[in-house]
Amino acid sequence: MVIEAGTNLRGYMVTVVGRAVEGNRLSDLPEALHLGVELELSEEKVLLHVPVQAPNGAVALSTGRSIAEDFFRVLGSSHSAYLIDLEDERDKITRTDAVYVSEGPVPEADVAEGGITEHGLQWLDPEGEARRAGRVFRIRAAGYVTHPVTADARRFGGRERWSPRLRSGLSLYWAAQCSIDHQVRFVLGVATLEILAERNAEKLLAIRLDGPRRKALRRSLQAALKSFEELTTEDIARLLQRLMDTQAFGATPALTHYLNHLIPDGSGDLAGGVTEDEIRSWTQGRGSYLHAGPPDQSDVASLNRLNLFVGEALRRELDQVVRQSNGLEPSAELGSTEQWVQDVTPQVSKAASSSDAAAGAPAV
Repeated sequence: MVIEAGTNLRGYMVTVVGRAVEGNRLSDLPEALHLGVELELSEEKVLLHVPVQAPNGAVALSTGRSIAEDFFRVLGSSHSAYLIDLEDERDKITRTDAVYVSEGPVPEADVAEGGITEHGLQWLDPEGEARRAGRVFRIRAAGYVTHPVTADARRFGGRERWSPRLRSGLSLYWAAQCSIDHQVRFVLGVATLEILAERNAEKLLAIRLDGPRRKALRRSLQAALKSFEELTTEDIARLLQRLMDTQAFGATPALTHYLNHLIPDGSGDLAGGVTEDEIRSWTQGRGSYLHAGPPDQSDVASLNRLNLFVGEALRRELDQVVRQSNGLEPSAELGSTEQWVQDVTPQVSKAASSSDAAAGAPAV
């Protein structure tokens, strides 16, 4: 977050509590970390006291947590995983330079988290003493979501027949749901979708051309590329290999078909299925995060749809396994990748044999 020059800054201390994931214990603590951050150990937890200069409590809290998360990222690189524990009562934010305002109007409330109405302030601080003393307010709702387990318990009953593909998808999506980092959730969500839709390594030229014709094409292209003096031998080899490795079935159509065929009757946010443009925005966002930094998260609704679609796909696949375990036929809407290849292969190449088509799967 960029703070404009000339902004009046206040001093804050943000305390962030980290809980060890696998029994980690830190030792040899330095007196202070970078930026003046102090470490305090408490059994399986570690407290980071982060000094922050910010215009208000909300900015201070966001900045302090961001700094703490970066320290935990570094610890993770040394196989010491910690999760931020927001429920620990020691997780807090206080002013470090507050001066009691004894005269004049009551200062505006400094709210770091949540929101407080005027009526709420009258209830929390009727005389204004806390605001005059520079107290930082945090409002958290103590709530929970009830999740009926009946359907999941039934799905668990098909465990012995889960395919490696389905098990891998479940593992990735589970890791995504356990992450507090929204970018990590997004990347793992796209990865889950790609695993579920399956990857077919069949090459486009292997379908279109026989062996001698492929070699002839390669020689012709190589000769054409050599006429460009700017291209090195390594450049030409890379370009040729990319062409020869082009897959027969593109990622975007495969992922789009998988979801729309598996979930043809979605309701609410799933209504209408997905478009190729939406799938492309997800895969490009994933690629942007992996190669160039965080993806564009401005379209929150679309990112939420990814999460909803992948979760629904997993549930429907699990339901299909249970049906098969009980001797029932899969439902018509099952996104069978083998059937998909049979459907689209004639569009890709009329020369492809039916046996080749049945053996394939959509590339992602």
